[in-house]
Amino acid sequence: METKSSKKTSQRGVCCHYPGERAPRFLEPFLLLILSKKKAHGYEILQDLRNMGLEYESDDIGHVYRNLRKLERKGFLTSEWRTKNTGRQQRVYSINKEGKERLNEWYIAIKNIIRNLSYFLEEYEKGSKTGKI
Repeated sequence: METKSSKKTSQRGVCCHYPGERAPRFLEPFLLLILSKKKAHGYEILQDLRNMGLEYESDDIGHVYRNLRKLERKGFLTSEWRTKNTGRQQRVYSINKEGKERLNEWYIAIKNIIRNLSYFLEEYEKGSKTGKI
């Protein structure tokens, strides 16, 4: 049963409170999804994550950058340094063939998770209506 004090809501209305120690981590597939649409630098990726309602994933900027570098080390992304007009450099990330294959693996996995969670919700709601839960 949800209580007002136990539920934190993001700007997009998605519940950010989870009964475990931390929220489920889906940063990798979202990074791959963002980069499948365009090349982007870190700040731009952070903005996209926030626009998708993933505040809990983007709150720790270091966590996002560590994951980008990890994806690059694993061979799913490439990056290059670009110099802006101001002389400041930015690392721009792009997805490669292996990254697109990994994104497809995530797509299949997430579809299965959604199917399992839908079953859970249906069963919970049935039990709740009958008073068994």
